[in-house]
Amino acid sequence: MTEKRSFAKGLSKERASEVRDTVSKAVRESIVGATVRPLSNSPSRKCVILGGRGNRLPNLSRPYTAEAGETIDHGGEYKWPGEPDSQLKSLLNLTVACRHFFSRCGNLTNVSAACLWSLELIRANMMNGIITKWRRRSIAVPCETQNNKNDDPDAILEEFLPDVAKVIREMELSLLEWAKPKLVEPIDYETFVIQKKTHIHHDPQRDMLYFPHDDISSSVQPREYRTVRSSVPPNAAKEAKSLLVKEGISFYTTSWSQLHYKYEDYGGSYHQLPRSDRSGDLPPQVYELDEADKTDEEMSILYEGAESITKQGFLYKAPLNSEGSIITSMRSFKRRFFHLKQLPDKSYVLDYYKDEKAKEAKGTIYLDSCTGVVKNSKSRKFGFEVRMQDGSYYYLAGEGEAEMDEWVSAINKVVQSNIEAQIRQGDEEMNDTLPSPSKSESLRESLENSMHPELMKYARESDNLIAIKRKENRQKLMDVYPEMQMRESGRSFQKEDNRVYEEQFGIRFLVRCEELRFRLAANIAEEENGPVTNVEPFFTTLSLYDAKENKKISEDFHFDINDVKVRQMLVRGKDAENIPNGHSNGDAQLRHGKFTPYLGKLKEEWLQYPHQGLFSVTSPHPDIYLVLRIEKVLQGHINNCVEPYLKGGENCKVSQKAVRQAKHFCSRLGQYRMPFGWAARPVFKSSSGELDSEADFTPIFKQESQKLSDEDMFKHLADIKRPEKMSKLQPIPASLRVVVEAVQSQLSGCVTSSLVPVRPFPDSPSHIVREIEEFLPEDASVLQPFTSYKNNLYIYPLILKFDNQKTFAKARNIACCVEFRDSDDEDALPLKCIYSRPGCPVFTTSANAAVLHHNTTPDFYEEVKIALPTQLQDRHHLLFTFYHVSCDQSVKGSTKKKDNVETVVGYAWLPILKDGKINLQDEESLPISAHLPPGYLTHKPLGMGKDMHMNNFYSHCEKVDSSSGGSDLDMCKFLKSLHAADECTVVQFLPVLLNQLFRVLVKTNSEDVATNATRVLVHVVSKMHENGHLKLLQSYVKNVFVTEPVTASKPKTVHEELAKNMNILLRPSSDFLVIHKLMNHAWFFFEIIVKSMGQHLITMNRLQVSRHSRFPASYQFAIQSLLQTLMPHITQKHKENALEVSNANRSLANFIKRCFTYMDRGFVFKLINSYLDHFNPSDPKALFELKFEFLKIVCSHEHYIPLNLPLQRKGYMHRFQDQQQEFSLTDDYCKHHFLVGLLLREVSAALHQPKDVRQFAVSTLRDLLAKHSFDDRYQSKAHQARIASLYLPFLSIILENVQRLNVLDPSPHTPTPSSTTSSTFTRSTHISNDNLANESHHTPLPTRSTSVDMNGMKGSLTRDTVSSNVWAHIAGTPSGNISSPMPLKLDTKQRADSNSSLSTEASNGSLPNMLERRDSERLKGGNTAPGHFRSASAAGTFLRHDKLDEGEIKDLLVCLLFILKNLNEEILHAWWHQASESDHMEFFTILEICLHQFRYLGKKYVASREFMEGGSSRSLKVMTLPIRRLAPSTIGHRSSAHDMSGYPFMQDPETVHRALLEANMGTEVGLTVLDLLALYTQQYKEQLLVRDGDNIRMKRNMVSGKPHCTVMYHTAQYTRY
Repeated sequence: MTEKRSFAKGLSKERASEVRDTVSKAVRESIVGATVRPLSNSPSRKCVILGGRGNRLPNLSRPYTAEAGETIDHGGEYKWPGEPDSQLKSLLNLTVACRHFFSRCGNLTNVSAACLWSLELIRANMMNGIITKWRRRSIAVPCETQNNKNDDPDAILEEFLPDVAKVIREMELSLLEWAKPKLVEPIDYETFVIQKKTHIHHDPQRDMLYFPHDDISSSVQPREYRTVRSSVPPNAAKEAKSLLVKEGISFYTTSWSQLHYKYEDYGGSYHQLPRSDRSGDLPPQVYELDEADKTDEEMSILYEGAESITKQGFLYKAPLNSEGSIITSMRSFKRRFFHLKQLPDKSYVLDYYKDEKAKEAKGTIYLDSCTGVVKNSKSRKFGFEVRMQDGSYYYLAGEGEAEMDEWVSAINKVVQSNIEAQIRQGDEEMNDTLPSPSKSESLRESLENSMHPELMKYARESDNLIAIKRKENRQKLMDVYPEMQMRESGRSFQKEDNRVYEEQFGIRFLVRCEELRFRLAANIAEEENGPVTNVEPFFTTLSLYDAKENKKISEDFHFDINDVKVRQMLVRGKDAENIPNGHSNGDAQLRHGKFTPYLGKLKEEWLQYPHQGLFSVTSPHPDIYLVLRIEKVLQGHINNCVEPYLKGGENCKVSQKAVRQAKHFCSRLGQYRMPFGWAARPVFKSSSGELDSEADFTPIFKQESQKLSDEDMFKHLADIKRPEKMSKLQPIPASLRVVVEAVQSQLSGCVTSSLVPVRPFPDSPSHIVREIEEFLPEDASVLQPFTSYKNNLYIYPLILKFDNQKTFAKARNIACCVEFRDSDDEDALPLKCIYSRPGCPVFTTSANAAVLHHNTTPDFYEEVKIALPTQLQDRHHLLFTFYHVSCDQSVKGSTKKKDNVETVVGYAWLPILKDGKINLQDEESLPISAHLPPGYLTHKPLGMGKDMHMNNFYSHCEKVDSSSGGSDLDMCKFLKSLHAADECTVVQFLPVLLNQLFRVLVKTNSEDVATNATRVLVHVVSKMHENGHLKLLQSYVKNVFVTEPVTASKPKTVHEELAKNMNILLRPSSDFLVIHKLMNHAWFFFEIIVKSMGQHLITMNRLQVSRHSRFPASYQFAIQSLLQTLMPHITQKHKENALEVSNANRSLANFIKRCFTYMDRGFVFKLINSYLDHFNPSDPKALFELKFEFLKIVCSHEHYIPLNLPLQRKGYMHRFQDQQQEFSLTDDYCKHHFLVGLLLREVSAALHQPKDVRQFAVSTLRDLLAKHSFDDRYQSKAHQARIASLYLPFLSIILENVQRLNVLDPSPHTPTPSSTTSSTFTRSTHISNDNLANESHHTPLPTRSTSVDMNGMKGSLTRDTVSSNVWAHIAGTPSGNISSPMPLKLDTKQRADSNSSLSTEASNGSLPNMLERRDSERLKGGNTAPGHFRSASAAGTFLRHDKLDEGEIKDLLVCLLFILKNLNEEILHAWWHQASESDHMEFFTILEICLHQFRYLGKKYVASREFMEGGSSRSLKVMTLPIRRLAPSTIGHRSSAHDMSGYPFMQDPETVHRALLEANMGTEVGLTVLDLLALYTQQYKEQLLVRDGDNIRMKRNMVSGKPHCTVMYHTAQYTRY
């Protein structure tokens, strides 16, 4: 830090004079020869500096003015006043003077750039002076500065001359602020359309001027149920009382409300347009280039034969010594394995290996250079020499004479084929050099002198017939432009799924339970020949367990596969069966509460014995198991009950005893069950969801009495893959058959988990499939909104602690009975709403858990499923009753009284609601009461649930709607509490919650309530995005949202209130997190506003009202304020919040685009102007991206053409001399054709920006024109001509940038990976094979010095004084590319010497001379020839005039060709009529560049280019093959891209298609140019024949001494062969 301060201090003292001199020199050189011109539109004679030859600066404290003709002459050495910063300010005042001048005359093409250029020179010289100081005096510099001292002059000036850097930066911003394109006030669109109503009505293409009347419509789409009937019970709506229940039922039954835009499919990009009837197949194009290649291939096959020469075997080879001679001793010969083969390029090589198994060759002999084979046995028997062109030879020897002869013959054949190939090539070269026909004989005369009748007929054809023939089978330019990628495969896009609000399922599979047979079996029937079955009934349950997450993920599926005789053991015992509370089973079915779940037409007998269950898993993985639990009638201890099954089998006595015991206990304790065993099997093979249908269940293991809970089951499942653990479990001999199979379609005879029939459902199903409810994890990203009525409650008794009680000392075999009641009165009865087990009625009044023998602290695993009433009351509760069950196993015990079977030992209860809110938590600990007192619900109030925020909010909304009312303060409190609501609850009730929030937004009169409601909306939408529920929000907007109706008591609308509150939330004083969320997800709120606008207009019948009166002024003000509030966030936070800014910008663009459909279109134009007013030419690239993305979206409106008012104008030829505004970007043009003018102005300005920005702009225009081309509404010639006329000023933009149309293009030679050979297109179309020093398609840097001429302003800078990185910085190019900034106009001599410019070989017709003539014509004031007014454009660090790259040029040219091809002939004639001579010359120069850029180079070139760019794969062996060794005369020819027929990538489908596209593009461009030439010759025939054709127009475009360098020559290449 010390060194840094001392250096800065020393610089200000020691270098002050040097800095002044440097700045002074730069300024003098920047304004050398300054002269003044009168202002063209000034009444006085005041003028300003344009440039000159002096070095004296005037007093520039104010904008300089002088009398006309005054010259700033040399007045001696100039003394700088003041310090360096004030000196610099004096220079900057010069730019203020220039700004003053050009603000008056309206042009910013030259001197504004010179002012900015001078700033760059000062920056460069100052930085160079500092660097020189470092080098000369070795001044200490901070390390971080030394490392980057040559990279950024701005950083160096900021470091050591901060005052100077600040002044430069401020002045640049001032200039660029002035240089930004002027915003034009649009016309009042609605008023203009009304005034021109008659004119529009009589327009033949009036469909291009009107918005269709059927553009917007609304519909109510009936909700499609997947069930036979609605899942909502018939009386549910009447029973519902609370607001939340009412809204939920309403959502489950309400149909979808949708808005339709008839032409919405035309509102996207060109990829998304509806399919048109145009042919998808391109016609083949025959080019002479391809025909010649085909002839070469055919001749090659003819002469070389279909089969290649090949041979392999062992030979002896003599090595070469260091001088190249052969060592001929016998010992020096090595035995090698030789292989003669042909390479893909048809050349032959002779590879030799160590042995026949070796993979890598030790060497290669290239036989292309072989001149012959001579036998020579001097050094070794059976030897021969392979002689080469350079005089060397290889000495080989065979193992026998026959083998030697075979090798000599094979190699001689190869030599002969090479000689024949060279002869053929020589003949071809001779044919190419044959003289052309006599120049004195014209083409028509040569055809008439021919004796061929067809040629004579062609010579007599008229130009009109040729023109008509030329227009047949034409292609659309955009359809054959390869870069557009307009193939059918690229035109598909996904539309929004409107059915997203349906029940979502994971991977579904069917489980069919077929058999459970234990080894202990017997004949339980009274007949002797009865079937052998299980000795007692078993109660089986299947469910899914996730061993990875330790969770149960499905409800229980109870199935019954007992034999009929076994089932009757329970049926017979029902009359003697004791029921809790002393009621028999029959009485229990008759005595119950009033509520009974609705079954519809389902019959209970269909549901009694299910054995098929349909499971679903959303997140599959291999650790999900299907678990089987087996229970039996309560008998005693588990060990005692299992023992007979371990011993039984063949022992009949054991079986018969088991049967007797089973019958006894079934008759006495049939309603009580006990655990018996379990088994499990995996469901999936992998996490991909592949079902493991071949897996088997584990053996049925005995259920241990101390391991009944789900936690114990998870431990067992974790040990399944560990045999040493499973060996400790006791298996029970049995056979189990359960089939698991995938489900591909909806099954017949299926019912939901709530017993609602699913389509298709037969009238009398043979079997029923029950859907098993999946328990999704508490993860908001997995959950889905409730879309059907499900009102079930699952109860899981877990554990009972009854060991410390003293009231019932003998209570051991404890049963838990669960009931659901609606009252605590003494005579209250349980409700019949509990799903029962198989074999019983569908619903029952109670459910019992399995009983553990002699256990006072039993664990339970029972699942009790309850169908709840629609509207819960405060007295609805669960009642738990605990019994001691007597398990006396003696036969005598069966004679005991029924009252002694069970004894009540305790009660517990749990209210469902408290204060109208759900009163359930995940787990509840309930106290046990020995007695059930009257009114027991009032004795022990219990805690609240875990998430009451939603209930509190709806309860307060209900109060507000009722007469009781509610304060705004409380509403704000409850709204804020929703931020803490459980995300899973929010997802499941998403549509219902959003509807209520929008209702609150319009009902409240409090600004705080509305703002807080909007904040909650932002929070909810953000959470949905975070959890991946974008489609849920999209479907809500599309199908669910319905705006609140406007009444006298409720005049507010959703769209206006939402716009106001969005504006409030976006204020800088708001919470920055809320701002970020709102910007990131602004699309939702803008689409809600749009739908609300549409529904409001349709509901209020205001679509037919004038657009001026559709919406109040307050709403327009709200929209305008919202835009003004949002824009600073976009322009100032694009770096730190790039994603949020991009999303907000895109959402805003789509919103403004849709506003054209509903609002005053003139007002929407003003919104667009207001948006663009926040951008500046000095903005970074990111802001340019945002701006052009905005324009691209807005201009993609389906009625973009009517918005631009393409009115028909009569009498173009006579009136267009006074209507030049239609040819250039004048204010009047931009006012009437607002969107087109706006886009063209932005594109024109962007062309002076860096490459990335230019590409955004050009691609936006290109895609828009492509959309016009493919739009099936505007396919007629008249439609396309009207569209093209809108873009006519684009021709002026191209003419302004003609110098920048870099014509460098890849040559038709094979490209290499390391370098690119370029060709320079000149007037003589000479192709240069020299490598260019600059590969970046910019003008190369001069070797020593560059003389820059900017309309009289010259400045010399040597390359040695300024580093290349500085030049790169000034030019706006990456620092790695060394390229000089291209000035506005280069000196003719300099351009002639440039390798990257158009050559001046063709004398006065050259492009630079034309440009000079054009500029001189325009500076002559009144003597100026008619010409086009060019638009003002300046942006970036300074006006960029570096060359455009190939992709940009092609995009610009294809846009121009589209316009010229479709333009009406009268308009084109009018343009030519008022154009200047130089404009005519530039016009045809551009056509010539079009022909050059789109010329077809042949299929082989396309294939080789695609291959080198990675379009095809190629083995490393082939890629590293050496170049063929040919004779010197044939090396250049045979190594070209035209000799690549052997490569397999030639047949690659993508390459073939690309070649077909380029061939059609070349043809279409050539025919388009021919059309323009024919039209021009008809219009200017007399001018072309002036002085017998000896005029500049004829010389420039029609006749030349070299036929191949004229436009006609280039065009001929694109005509069909």
